[in-house]
Amino acid sequence: MTEPLIHNPDEVAEMLKLDRKTVYEGLKRGEIPGRRVGRRWIIPHAALIEWLSLQPANVPEKRRR
Repeated sequence: MTEPLIHNPDEVAEMLKLDRKTVYEGLKRGEIPGRRVGRRWIIPHAALIEWLSLQPANVPEKRRR
């Protein structure tokens, strides 16, 4: 199955396991790539994948004993 060319914030929230409010806030602050089209937000799939590849990995540090 191929990925759609664009996503809406609810789809992105589900894909990233985030609350939809977090996605909307990230879009408004410019932290997540997206565009307003009228009253709707659209997130291009290619831009989302590129953005994700540039995010630092969230790897926990080893605990010291």
